[in-house]
Amino acid sequence: MKMKRNLSDMGIRSGSSDKFTADDARSLMLRTEDSILRTIAVGGVLYRGNWLVSSSNPEEVEFVVASNVKDANQWSIGWIKT
Repeated sequence: MKMKRNLSDMGIRSGSSDKFTADDARSLMLRTEDSILRTIAVGGVLYRGNWLVSSSNPEEVEFVVASNVKDANQWSIGWIKT
C-alpha cells in the first residue's frame, strides 16, 4: 500500500513564491520520534541534519541542519541499513 502525503500536511510550505528552507528540512527530518531521515536534496541544495552535543553542557543535545552544499546534483548518496 502506498501512502501519499502533501507537504502542507506535514507543515511544509509549498508554492512558487515560497522557498524551501533549513527549517522545512528540519521539520521533515524530525516529523516522528523514530524518524531516521537525515539528508534531503531540494533544488540543488543538500540539507544534512545531525545531533550535536552542547560544548557547555555534555548532557544537552541539539538537532542542527546544515545546508552548505551548493550543488546536490554532484553528490551520490548511498544508503546503508543498520
